[in-house]
Amino acid sequence: MGTTRKPSRSPYHHIVLRRFDGSQANVSAKTKDKDAAALMSHHSQLLVDASGGKPVPISECLETAEAICKAVNRKRRSPTPAIPYLQGMLGEHTGSDVYYRIKRDVIATFKRVLDERSRGDVDLAEVTGDDIGHFKAHLLGLGRGKATVRVYMHALGSLFQTAVKRGVVDDNVVSQVSKPARPKNSPRRPFTDPELRAAFAVADAEWRGMMLVALYTGLRLGDISRLVHRDIDLLTGHIRAAVRKTRSFEPKPMPIVLMRYFQSRDRPQDLDTPLF
Repeated sequence: MGTTRKPSRSPYHHIVLRRFDGSQANVSAKTKDKDAAALMSHHSQLLVDASGGKPVPISECLETAEAICKAVNRKRRSPTPAIPYLQGMLGEHTGSDVYYRIKRDVIATFKRVLDERSRGDVDLAEVTGDDIGHFKAHLLGLGRGKATVRVYMHALGSLFQTAVKRGVVDDNVVSQVSKPARPKNSPRRPFTDPELRAAFAVADAEWRGMMLVALYTGLRLGDISRLVHRDIDLLTGHIRAAVRKTRSFEPKPMPIVLMRYFQSRDRPQDLDTPLF
């Protein structure tokens, strides 16, 4: 462990660094934890010794600081292998079958990338931006479109964000890698009948319902996802939707096809239950 000292006038421990000319430098570790300060001192001295007397680059100091933070925090956590943990999160999935399959494929692809880098057993907290960068490059190398790569990176990022909220990792490492840019000024057009039929063919029941509402009302999928059973008025034949873009409620008339769809569905006792 490194050398530390505790000045009488400071609440923090200081790390003691030996320069190449034999002199010493005392630097506040900004912590009251003696073990953490000693660990900082040890890593800092290694960095100074490796510099061979040359100025130490700030970027290397920051990388060392990050490694120290991970080492200190790891003392308080049990090991969490990345792939088994991510696979375990699949069992908690409550969304659509389509998004479940996307997340399953994302984890399987990420596992292949880690295996190819001989990092298949890496701890979740040790996953790096380079790992995520190779994941992105792997998808692009497979010929996946930019929109697909964005979806896959978003899915992986959501898994890591859940781990952040649970205190398993400190930050979402996926955010360190940029997603492919969205196309600018891309032309918008209505879906053709063959495209709609193809989408319906692969959609699950939930997505088919959302697509029906979008098709017959013109509502955006974001607004549809916020609908509750109370918003469906079968007596008047209207959907009372909260439209986020205009920040208003807009009653949308339902054609007979949509009416029959909702009539075929069971209505829960709690009408504030999400429709989808």
